[in-house]
Amino acid sequence: MMLMSNRLQIPHLLSQGRIEVLEKKVAHQSTANVKPSSDMNKSLADTNMKLKMELGNLRADMDKLGKQHEAANKERNELTNR
Repeated sequence: MMLMSNRLQIPHLLSQGRIEVLEKKVAHQSTANVKPSSDMNKSLADTNMKLKMELGNLRADMDKLGKQHEAANKERNELTNR
């Protein structure tokens, strides 16, 4: 029954962005000589992949904004030098 309650809590924890809580649960299970379930391992792997994809998207957005900022600065400098 404990395993079922963990499965129900995982989406709730992930939706709140509390990966640390989930990692602590896995660490606690391993220290208690309890093997983490394959469902939890799959969930962690999926979450890790989603986070990596989100980081990639954020980096792309940051690069795009950086280029726009440089272009705006260049245009501003050109207008002030007239």
